[in-house]
Amino acid sequence: MNESKHEGKVKLNTRVGKEEIDCILEGEDLIEMYECKFTLHTDKIDETVDQIKRKVSTLNQFCGKRVVPNLVVYNVGSSEHIKKIKEQGINVIIMREIINENKIFDRKRKDIKKILGEDLDFRNVDELHLE
Repeated sequence: MNESKHEGKVKLNTRVGKEEIDCILEGEDLIEMYECKFTLHTDKIDETVDQIKRKVSTLNQFCGKRVVPNLVVYNVGSSEHIKKIKEQGINVIIMREIINENKIFDRKRKDIKKILGEDLDFRNVDELHLE
């Protein structure tokens, strides 16, 4: 995972201009933007890349800071899809890999996978009790 070495203010579901940004980490000199998708659909890769680029452009206009785009996705297609996105300057964070490999999820991994497998509703994330 590309762990941020930056500190700043986190904003969730923020409207900037006409764009809704899923997550922003706003630091002193840059903004890390996170676009979150459950599944990366093969037929929507170009659309997703365009959406992220549009949001980066909007953030640049309104904030005047360097923007680092990140796509957070649980299900991915092939490694070719990821490569195509990365070639556009977008970092890709694959949550399935993080959940499977990171020790922080050891005690709740089965619960997380059950929720993600059956019904992904971020309003219910507090049910996970990850502390």
